[in-house]
Amino acid sequence: DDVLLTQVHSLCAQECVGLFQKLLAFFQSILDPTIAPLPEPLTLEVIVAAFRDLSWLSHTIFSQCKQTESGVLPASPYKGRVLPAWVVGSQRLNHGHLWRDVWTKCAKLCSDARQVLWKHMIELVIAQSTASLAAVRGMTAALRVSTNKTIPSRPSVYVASIFVPLTSWLKQIKSDEVAVSVASEETVEAIAAVVRHVSEHYMGLMKQQIKSLLDSENAMEKLRKSHKQELKTSVLVESQFLLDMKAYEKAVEGFGFTMLGISEWGEFYQSVLSRHDSGPDLS
Repeated sequence: DDVLLTQVHSLCAQECVGLFQKLLAFFQSILDPTIAPLPEPLTLEVIVAAFRDLSWLSHTIFSQCKQTESGVLPASPYKGRVLPAWVVGSQRLNHGHLWRDVWTKCAKLCSDARQVLWKHMIELVIAQSTASLAAVRGMTAALRVSTNKTIPSRPSVYVASIFVPLTSWLKQIKSDEVAVSVASEETVEAIAAVVRHVSEHYMGLMKQQIKSLLDSENAMEKLRKSHKQELKTSVLVESQFLLDMKAYEKAVEGFGFTMLGISEWGEFYQSVLSRHDSGPDLS
């Protein structure tokens, strides 16, 4: 009878919402090491794959919302994908406002889970990009002990590798199955976030290296009795940084951005350049 049928629908609806609540909690737990530490960290490729599947699932739920309102299932941009059995089954249990509310709740939970994955992907790209900057300290140490005290003439090799993780990630999310679920604004904001965080970290490292060198050289000059003229390591390092920063700016421009939006970057560059009568050839 109608009462029994309504009870069946209510139980199915509760199970459906509960499933997506568990899905959201699952993604939150595996991505938060304080909740449930993983034996091994998730790779960016795994997160992208999960994001792709979740985006498809989100589209499926959105389609159910629309079908509940109009009775027509919208065309799917996910070619070749088949609706899950539980979704097909729910189509036979279309019980008016009850399922409309269920799909709305599920869509919100799915969207929240999607945002968790999106945020984590950006954090992973930032972490992988900043890892390349460890070479800054190594480059400084190499120049400190170098016997060839000549002004550098070309950017450091590490600069070209800084944004390799970002380029790789953008290629993955622009694949057909992922791109349909990612708004262009999201991608632009993600690139901006990566560039901003990496640039701030990069500037911090360079400032730290320069200060350390200048402090060391000033202390050594006070101890020296003779003032032998030689090319200081700080001059070599700062000259190298000027070249590297220009190469970095070109790399950023390759993503459609400019470093002019980060005022601290320009101020730092000018402060380094001002200490040199004639900087390195930056052409």
